[in-house]
Amino acid sequence: MQAYAATLAAKPPEALTAIRRSITLGGGMTFDDGLALERRLAVALAGTANFQEGIAAFGEAPTHLAALTTTTSLDAQDGAGWSTATAATRPDQA
Repeated sequence: MQAYAATLAAKPPEALTAIRRSITLGGGMTFDDGLALERRLAVALAGTANFQEGIAAFGEAPTHLAALTTTTSLDAQDGAGWSTATAATRPDQA
């Protein structure tokens, strides 16, 4: 239980507040009103520094996947969607 509490404590407090409000208030609303509430909460969160940090991090390529590549070209695929040039580094070939 303490590990879970520590995990929650590390999360952005404004996001946790929005989640709690969405659940608490949204549960008693119509579907459309609940969606409108979620939209208002999401728009409010979009102006926070934590949101901007998350967007920036999402745009960064994960370094642990740098060696893996996929391709949309059917002639370069091995049937599983992986480039045949990267077969030695594919997770299914480990």
